[in-house]
Amino acid sequence: MDAKLVPLADLEDRDLAAWRELADRAVEPNPFFDPDFVLPAARGLDEWENVAILRVTAGADWAACLPVRRYSRWHGLPLPSVATWMHPYCFLGTPLVGPDHPHTSLMAAIDEMRTKSGPLSFTALEWTPAEGSVAEALRYPAPARTVSFSEFTRPTLVRRPQCDYLEGRVKSKHRSEFRRLARKLEKDVDAPLEIVELSSEPGAIDAFLELEAAGWKGEQGTALAANPEHSQFFREMTRAFATRDALQLLFLQAGGQKIAAQCNLLAGGGVFGFKLAHDEDFKRYAPGRELHLRAIERFHGERRLDWIDSCASPRCELLDQLFPNHRTLVTSVYPTGPLSRAAASGLRGSQALRGRLRARVA
Repeated sequence: MDAKLVPLADLEDRDLAAWRELADRAVEPNPFFDPDFVLPAARGLDEWENVAILRVTAGADWAACLPVRRYSRWHGLPLPSVATWMHPYCFLGTPLVGPDHPHTSLMAAIDEMRTKSGPLSFTALEWTPAEGSVAEALRYPAPARTVSFSEFTRPTLVRRPQCDYLEGRVKSKHRSEFRRLARKLEKDVDAPLEIVELSSEPGAIDAFLELEAAGWKGEQGTALAANPEHSQFFREMTRAFATRDALQLLFLQAGGQKIAAQCNLLAGGGVFGFKLAHDEDFKRYAPGRELHLRAIERFHGERRLDWIDSCASPRCELLDQLFPNHRTLVTSVYPTGPLSRAAASGLRGSQALRGRLRARVA
């Protein structure tokens, strides 16, 4: 196994081909580390010069890879590191790992990160699943003095034989209320509601951007369209995924009027939530919830899909209510020398202290 940090600008066509091939056969999918996502994001976020791809090769094939970055401060702590490149549009940190010798590949990657970070620093893998093939490969045997920095859970949905995902979670009276609001919405717009897939339709990407910008995200300046570079990233990324039939752009509409939308990425039989938007004029009808309910029904009818990762924040009450499953993501720290081991041992204490201070302020 040969591990190497490669700046994005140094990647050749054969590297991109090997990277894409690895993304397709990885033991666990991660569309956020697909080249069609990473490269546009690095350009749009002005990180092209800062990000490198840590690749592990076995002969001519890529055995593992992930985007990494050097940080002078990490999670607000004044500690230098080489860590997974996480950014506002990246919701999963699972390295892309081939099925052959995943443990050896990941250990080679971590060793290379340690070498490049220096004796007074540390390396970190962020937001990796606590269970599954990659977790197993990282766990046995784990590198010496691994520090678990943080973990959180988020809602997921795993296919069932029957479309009964709300059973035991949403009371019948609440489901009746959902249907009542949907009927009122239909009466308001004077047309039946429908969910449509528009990934391949011209203008659908711009329609999504416009819908998002018209809502509260636009008012707060956090909509993609508020930044030309970010909206260009979105357009480039979604078009590339759509070409591969790996984009799902769902709209809740009535009489041709777009009321809510969700942009999802598809990989390895899974749906990864990416962006949501809705028309604020219909907020009183909870159009986002109605779209989620219909998207679940649509998911159940698509046999090629096995599960949904909401990619939602840990405190998303709506999806906690609608999605019956959860996955845990962890961030792990790997010290590189005696001094960094001492620093790493205090990381969790520092994180806990910051959490307590935030709770007091709140």
